[in-house]
Amino acid sequence: MAETEAMIGYGSTLEIASAVVPSVSYVEVAEVTNIGPPGISIDTIDASHMKSPNKFKEWITGLKDGTNMTVDINYIPGTASDQAIRGMLGESSPRNCRITFPNGATETFAAYLTNRTRTVPNDGKMTSTLTFKVTGDIVDTDPS
Repeated sequence: MAETEAMIGYGSTLEIASAVVPSVSYVEVAEVTNIGPPGISIDTIDASHMKSPNKFKEWITGLKDGTNMTVDINYIPGTASDQAIRGMLGESSPRNCRITFPNGATETFAAYLTNRTRTVPNDGKMTSTLTFKVTGDIVDTDPS
């Protein structure tokens, strides 16, 4: 019987470039509790015409789009990580981002920080959700 290679996300990291693209110096986002990595969607374009076979629509593929990435963190106001995140809001150039998974595989991409929400409950931990919009390609690197 084959053993599964499934793994938990514990140990994954999110790093953000310390300056706008093309910087390659990364700073780790502190106390990440959940990463929703970006995906890729592909536009479809209606290419139907007056003689499309059997009156069925015909489609071609268009441009690829990196979907949003969401990240949940423990919100700790005023820390170096919080200051870096606040600094990214409204920047006119993207930052390089890198997710490293527990087995060493990575995803690297450029993104804008487009939304930061915070929750400050009376009886619970403070959290923040970050939303990033990917611009350009997502580069996957297999574990070494």
